[in-house]
Amino acid sequence: MFDILFCIRDDHDIRFVGLAAAICLLSTITAVLMIRQARSASARARLGGGGRVRHGLRHLVDAFRRDARL
Repeated sequence: MFDILFCIRDDHDIRFVGLAAAICLLSTITAVLMIRQARSASARARLGGGGRVRHGLRHLVDAFRRDARL
């Protein structure tokens, strides 16, 4: 355990370690909030949300295809 802490202290820029920890914490909080919201939503609302995600992804794929043709 101490080997890991000494490695982080001696071989890494502490600002980047802090940034990585903050990003990890933020993504964990976001995931927990999304899971709670999904559990509290009704089945119909969950299906509607999936449709919106598919719709957005379809537009993203179409944009990539258009850029690839140019």
